[in-house]
Amino acid sequence: MLPQGPRVVYDGRKMPEPSGNGDNVADVSVDVPIVGAGFSGICMGIKLLEAGIKDFLIIEKSDDLGGT
Repeated sequence: MLPQGPRVVYDGRKMPEPSGNGDNVADVSVDVPIVGAGFSGICMGIKLLEAGIKDFLIIEKSDDLGGT
């Protein structure tokens, strides 16, 4: 049986392609940005949730989870 905890959802939304002129800059504020949705990035997200930190964002350049 899995422990009960926060539900984590991968929504798979794509960010707009950069135009090169800086118009696509998003104004996003989080306590912890995680770059990469590979094994380490996903594990870091889990550890943050276990520590009670919920204000984080995992950023991945690929279309899917997994890393290289």
